[in-house]
Amino acid sequence: MRRNSKPLLLQFILARSFSISAIGTGAAFLAAFILQTYSGWSQFADFGDVILYAGGALAMGTLGCLAGCIGVWPLLSAGASELNGAPFLNGDCVEILVGPCRGLLVQVYEVWGARNQVRVDLGVQRKKDVTDVFHFCEVFRVGGE
Repeated sequence: MRRNSKPLLLQFILARSFSISAIGTGAAFLAAFILQTYSGWSQFADFGDVILYAGGALAMGTLGCLAGCIGVWPLLSAGASELNGAPFLNGDCVEILVGPCRGLLVQVYEVWGARNQVRVDLGVQRKKDVTDVFHFCEVFRVGGE
């Protein structure tokens, strides 16, 4: 398959938008927690205070990850998907941007529009195992439009 265009570094980064959303938002919540609650080492008078503070930090980081997955990721992945050429159609030639198949040029053979996913031709075994499924933000349309 002939390649008429090349993905940008930004598209490779946004192909990992789920991880970016979860980790980034979790880190932001954790940083906000620390900035709002830390008042110096004197606040940790005994080990119980340390455990309580660590539990609060863990809870805020976890809450941030959840907020990133539910609130940030859908927005970020929608923008990344559009940048990558979505919506995709059967027969489109795409480049895989993530995972062990990164850089491969493959053809879309099935579109799961409700899930924003495509299935690409990676061979019979991968098709049988359903390990040929990628989110719209994880593939880049080459050629054509």
